[in-house]
Amino acid sequence: AKTREEGLQMLAKYHEKPYDLNQGNPSFREVFEDWFDEKFKDNMEAKKINSYRAAYNTCTRIFEYPFRDIRTSDLQNIIDNCGKNYPTLRNIKILFNQMYAYAIKNNLCSTDYAKFVDIAKYKDRNPNSYDRQPFSKEQLNVLWSQKEDIYIQMILILCYTGVRVSELLDLKKQNVNLDEHYFTITKSKTQSGIRKVMNRVNVIMYSTRPIKNILRIVTITTATGIHLWFDSNMIKHHIVADTHVYLYLRLHRYHKHIKN
Repeated sequence: AKTREEGLQMLAKYHEKPYDLNQGNPSFREVFEDWFDEKFKDNMEAKKINSYRAAYNTCTRIFEYPFRDIRTSDLQNIIDNCGKNYPTLRNIKILFNQMYAYAIKNNLCSTDYAKFVDIAKYKDRNPNSYDRQPFSKEQLNVLWSQKEDIYIQMILILCYTGVRVSELLDLKKQNVNLDEHYFTITKSKTQSGIRKVMNRVNVIMYSTRPIKNILRIVTITTATGIHLWFDSNMIKHHIVADTHVYLYLRLHRYHKHIKN
């Protein structure tokens, strides 16, 4: 403190919410490492780990700052100058929020500066976004005319159900109920993605050609293996990954060319 008055104010603030003096004043990096170890002690989900690590790696300029000395301006500076799109900025702020919750819980600081960080002004910053347009009736007719193609079958299922490509590729025969016209997603990007996908007449049936016919054809023709779209000889990671990419390319090609 520069003056006696400032010193007394700091002392009063300490007595109000005392720090753990045995822990000293760890750096941003040290707090992250301690928080990370606690956060993922019993949960080593790779996708979440990679997301938090990517957010952390944008904060190199404050790695060695004493955590207790960091202020909103330091955090906001990371947001304003990292050049990331909005989804990544949201992940960075989530990281800040969780680190400050951890720090306050462990008496490493007394103020949550993360809650003052503003990312709303960057909400439209998403260079990877694109304008999604649904297939028209005419476009769907083109797809239905080639319904014997396994990849067209996949595209039709995607169009009428809204499932993710990864969810569709992971779909197993045991999770397809032909009699009651639904299938169950048991592995998804998020917990809320675990769901039953119903073949509702007014929602995912097109004209007189229900999606259940495709499901029935595929379920019967892929006689070996547990997955719906691949037999036992095709269930290899690189095959599924290549199909994932190829399916996106086919979706893009059809959407681009059949609309004219």
